[in-house]
Amino acid sequence: MHKMAKQVLLDARHVMLPAWERTAWLNDLDGQPHFEPVTRAARIWNYARARQEEWMVGARPDVVLEVDDARTPPLLVEIRVTHAVDQTKAALVHKRGWAMIEIDLSKLDSDTVLEEAFANVVLHEAANRAWIHSPAAEKAFGRAERALEQRVADLNRKILKARRELEERRRRNQAQLDGQRRSRERYRTKLRAPHLKDLEALSAFADPHAARLALQAQFDRDSKAIELASRRYLNDEHLPPFLSHIRKGWQLVGAHPWLWQLSLWGEFVHDMPVGTLIDTKRWVPWLGNRFGYKSALKRLFDAQQRDSQGAREKGFRRWGQYRAWFFEDWENELIPSPFELVGALADQLWRAGLVEPTDTFKVYEVVSTEADLSMFEKAGPMGPTPSLPTPPTRESEEERRVRKRAELISIFEEHGEPYTLCPGSPRVS
Repeated sequence: MHKMAKQVLLDARHVMLPAWERTAWLNDLDGQPHFEPVTRAARIWNYARARQEEWMVGARPDVVLEVDDARTPPLLVEIRVTHAVDQTKAALVHKRGWAMIEIDLSKLDSDTVLEEAFANVVLHEAANRAWIHSPAAEKAFGRAERALEQRVADLNRKILKARRELEERRRRNQAQLDGQRRSRERYRTKLRAPHLKDLEALSAFADPHAARLALQAQFDRDSKAIELASRRYLNDEHLPPFLSHIRKGWQLVGAHPWLWQLSLWGEFVHDMPVGTLIDTKRWVPWLGNRFGYKSALKRLFDAQQRDSQGAREKGFRRWGQYRAWFFEDWENELIPSPFELVGALADQLWRAGLVEPTDTFKVYEVVSTEADLSMFEKAGPMGPTPSLPTPPTRESEEERRVRKRAELISIFEEHGEPYTLCPGSPRVS
C-alpha cells in the first residue's frame, strides 16, 4: 500500500492539500478576550515533478513534489500506513522551514490498492491528510498575531485613558469638598511623587507586543540556565505544564518564568518524599535572594505593602491583594505581587497532584512524586495558560480560601508581615 501510494503521487500531477486552521486570542485589560482566526481551506495543488525517497538534510521524505516556479518551495509528502511522522521528524521539518503533509492510509484495507478508488483516496480525500508544517500558513498566523497584539494594545490605551479620565473626574469632584479633603489630596500627591517614574514604567506593561518581546529577550538570556536546570531536575525531559505556566506579573522576577519556577520546584518539592511539609512562605525571600526583583516593580510593591501594613496597624481592614491608597485602582491592579506569583505555582503543583494544602496557612504536604497531567489542557497559541479545573478535595477551593483568609488576618495581627523588601536592594530579608 505504501509503495502504491507513492506511485500514484509519482504518476499524478495534482494532489489535495489539507485545510489549516488556528486562532490567536488575547485578553485586554478589562479581561475581555479578542480573537483572530486564520483559516486556509483545503485545495487542489498542481505540481510539475515528483521524486521519491530523496535524501535531504537529516530526512528522507516518501515523495517530494515540485513546481516550475523556483520561488515556491517543494512539498514533502509522508505516507502513513503503519508509522506516523514522529516528533523528531516534525521538529526537524519546522526547524528547516520545509512544507510537509501526511496522508493517512492506516485505516484502509490492504485490498483497497486493487480498486480504482485507491488513487482517489490518495489524491483527493481531504479527511485523511494533515499538515506537519505549512510555512505560508505559519507566516499568515504570525501576521495575525501581530495584528491582534496591535489591536489589543490600541484598545488597552483607550481603556487606560478612560480609567485616567474617570480618576480625573473624581479628583475634580474632590476639589469641591472641604479643606480636610483637599489636605488629604495634597498629602496623596506628596506620597505619589517618589513613584511617578516607576508608575510611568508600569504603564508599558499594558502593551502585549512589548511584553512578548521582553519575554523573548529574557528567554534568550536565561536559556542556558533553563537548560542546566532541566538537566539537573528533569534529566533533559520537556518542561511539564505545571512549570510552564506564565502568569500575569511575571516581569517582577529577574529571571524567565520557566527558570524560577523550575528552580523553586527543584529546590523545595522535587525528590521530596511523600508526607514532607512545604512552607511556601519561604519561597518569596528565596526567590528574591536567588534571582532578585525588578527595581521599579519592587519599589511599587514595597509601597503597597507598607501602606497596607500601616492601614492594618491603624485598625483598617483591607481584603484581597496589597493596595496603596495613593495609587489609582488600575495602578494597584497592574502592580505584580510576589505572593501571588508563588501562590500560582503552588496551585499548579496542587492541580498536578504533587501537593495538597494543609490546615496551616501556606503549608502544603507532598502527596505524590509522580505528576498527574490529566488536569492540564493544552495552552492556546497566545495568551496565558487557560484556567484549570480544581481537583476533588475535602473542601472546595473557595471554601479553603475563605478559611485561609480569616487565618491570614489573625496571623498578621499576631506576628506582623511575613515579608519585607529592603528598599534599593534586589534581595529580600
